[in-house]
Amino acid sequence: MNPREFREMASKRFNHPTPQTPATPQPQMPSIPQMAMNLVKDGAKWIQGGMKLVADEVAAERLSICNSCEFYVGSRCSKCGCQMRVKTTLATSSCPIGKWGPVTAITEIPASNQIQTNPPAS
Repeated sequence: MNPREFREMASKRFNHPTPQTPATPQPQMPSIPQMAMNLVKDGAKWIQGGMKLVADEVAAERLSICNSCEFYVGSRCSKCGCQMRVKTTLATSSCPIGKWGPVTAITEIPASNQIQTNPPAS
């Protein structure tokens, strides 16, 4: 077998075209500085609103809406970059494209789960 025949045989043997599915473009996440800004804004709004959480049913409904959204990637929203398992529980938060908004039917955070800013006096 001469080199040309070998190349042709190797080409046929090892270069079988593999079927490929067309790549579905993934939505791009916001930049890290933009995600940080979104986190700070939502966090400040949540603190100003009294650090209230929504009922479990409301959080589950919000997350269900996110799960069916074209901008939901993994566990995050590609519009704001937020972790939606967290964001959907905050009473003051809203969807960046308006699919759900802030609520007033809320659950207080138990004092045992709140962060203490001052150490207890001894």
